[in-house]
Amino acid sequence: VARTEYVDVAGAWYSTRVEPYASAALTPVADFPELVGDDHSMSNGMLTLHFGKSGEIVSCVDASGTEQSAGGFNRMVLHRDPYQFPFDAWDIGTKYLKRTPRVLVARYLGTRVDGPRIIRTHHFRFGRSRIEQRIILEAGSDLVRFETTVIWHEKHKMLRTEFRPVHYGDAAKCEIQFGHIERTTLERDDIERAQFEI
Repeated sequence: VARTEYVDVAGAWYSTRVEPYASAALTPVADFPELVGDDHSMSNGMLTLHFGKSGEIVSCVDASGTEQSAGGFNRMVLHRDPYQFPFDAWDIGTKYLKRTPRVLVARYLGTRVDGPRIIRTHHFRFGRSRIEQRIILEAGSDLVRFETTVIWHEKHKMLRTEFRPVHYGDAAKCEIQFGHIERTTLERDDIERAQFEI
């Protein structure tokens, strides 16, 4: 399947359509007037995002006017993750969702247009750790991209990002090294209930 991409070459933006295992010529692109944003929202004409006080996306409206967020997207929260004998790493307690987490508040650094992308930048600080995040909408795309860097120096704390969409699918694809793994979002049996982190 061919894909269309935007490419930044020495500060100038180009577009190209490339078949698998092939190369293609680059075509210079013009301005993108559909990319707009301010301190509280950003849009690419296909999606409009509105942000809350802690930096989370409180509203995501598509081009047809349909709201996609039921309870917010990208809410950064910090949970307690107590030591569990004899294991510690990756041994998440099944009842962690019943405790109220600490909601991290972002420091908003600005929204800017960079070629075919509009980018909103946030920084979070907590304890001895910090998060740098860029939220990106690209012209002609109905995808929200999150580029997140976490500098982690905490013990027995778990960082989670909450997404509450209007519609949930029966499965989620989680990125792993060199691909992805698909997990169910349902809880029909003991195996599915054990995958509660999805």
